[in-house]
Amino acid sequence: MIRAMELLEATSKNGDKLSEIEGRVLFGEAMYEAGMTQVIKEMAANQVKSVRIKDTSEITEHWDKAKGIYDQLFQVLSEDQQTSLYEMFSNLESCIIYSEENGFVEGYFHGYKYVKELR
Repeated sequence: MIRAMELLEATSKNGDKLSEIEGRVLFGEAMYEAGMTQVIKEMAANQVKSVRIKDTSEITEHWDKAKGIYDQLFQVLSEDQQTSLYEMFSNLESCIIYSEENGFVEGYFHGYKYVKELR
């Protein structure tokens, strides 16, 4: 296994002979980048837990409409059907939450990359 100092020495002494270890350098760089990406995404995932994303009027309007339809449908269904409807609605709610969190994390990460490239 090549250590970081060996790579540094090889790249500084043998700039034109880098091809023999270039694959290892690129692999190391890719692993570092992947690790940093994961760290930044975890930071964003922790941040999203403390942030309350405001509902827009459009979101509130659609939620109220969906909840109204749900309530009407729930009243005319059998008990088994009510359970199924409840499970479906709960799963859709979870999907929306995960989608919102994922969007926040991706936005956080891409914003970080953008700011990093400005320097």
